[in-house]
Amino acid sequence: MASDRGPQTQSTTAYLASGGNSSSTSRPFIGGYDIEFISAVPPDYVCPICQLVCRDPVQTTECGHRFCESCLDPILRKNGSFCPLDRRPLTREKVYADRACKRTINSLKVKCHNFGSECEWSGELSNLPTHLDVCKHSPISCINKCGRTDIPRDQMNNHVDVDGDCPLAFVPCKYCDIGCKVKTRRNELEQHLKESVQTHLDMAHIRIRELETKQEQVCIGGRFLWKISNYTQLCQQSATRKEKEKLCSPPFYTGEYGYKLRAEAFLNGLGQGKGSHLSLYVVILKGDHDAILQWPFKQKVDFVLVDQDNEPSNRQNKVWRLQCDRNSDYFQRPNKTKSLGFGCPKFVSLETLATRNYIKDNTIFIRIDVEPFDPFA
Repeated sequence: MASDRGPQTQSTTAYLASGGNSSSTSRPFIGGYDIEFISAVPPDYVCPICQLVCRDPVQTTECGHRFCESCLDPILRKNGSFCPLDRRPLTREKVYADRACKRTINSLKVKCHNFGSECEWSGELSNLPTHLDVCKHSPISCINKCGRTDIPRDQMNNHVDVDGDCPLAFVPCKYCDIGCKVKTRRNELEQHLKESVQTHLDMAHIRIRELETKQEQVCIGGRFLWKISNYTQLCQQSATRKEKEKLCSPPFYTGEYGYKLRAEAFLNGLGQGKGSHLSLYVVILKGDHDAILQWPFKQKVDFVLVDQDNEPSNRQNKVWRLQCDRNSDYFQRPNKTKSLGFGCPKFVSLETLATRNYIKDNTIFIRIDVEPFDPFA
């Protein structure tokens, strides 16, 4: 059996006489290498105790058997120790570190622990620790020290992200959109919500008042531009959640003394356009100037899907013009909060919407052009 025996030096003897503690107490591994070797490993390099390739191999001086240092150490701690294979009496003085065997084992080719799950690394065993320190699939401990030790390195950011599941990650209050500035650990968020109910209610009232003052817009030249952000998410909600099917614009006046209108979009379609088109409607709301306006509502109305091409001359806006009988109830002066609404169930197909630059930065722009009406002309 090949070995690097020779006469034991003073340093080797002293190391073994100490029980190998200088290595055992610092080494986190017990037993041999539980790793996939690319080629078959000679039996001489396999520890007969753990049945794995020897880690820090040691060899007995009399019988020449090899073991992992950590596997043989518990046997050497006992009084009257024997070799596990041939039962010869064994003491620490009859065991030495087999450095030649260790060098050979370290040069064997192995695969990464994560081989087969997207990591294709292979190389010498001695280089494996360096690779595992950077392998994006290796499990590591949470950087927030939440207790988890099984998080793949490339998923750590997701774990500690605002939308992750780390209980020690700092997350904003769920009412941040109405002004709450608090950021706390995820496992403390529920307590914050319980303690801040009144504060959040006060913020909500303030926010509502702000929105009420901003909601009603007066169009310049009868043009109202509606920006719809987060289009993809809103479209998915429109398709799957009944209460999110309709999206309403802020109310707007067609002029300083004009009609009060509101646009309503069904991003996943309504009626004939269900599932295939963006459906767009306009409803007439009760306004401040209804008494001096012309009824029924007879103004020209165009729906415009804006092409967001960087070059204005290249834009190909999609336009639909309202053409129908204006004597129906849809166009009469509203005697309730709003009229029934008018528009186009097939304003633009979802397939067309996905072309050109109609959707850009997950945002679409819809323009409502209404012929101005001057009640004093």
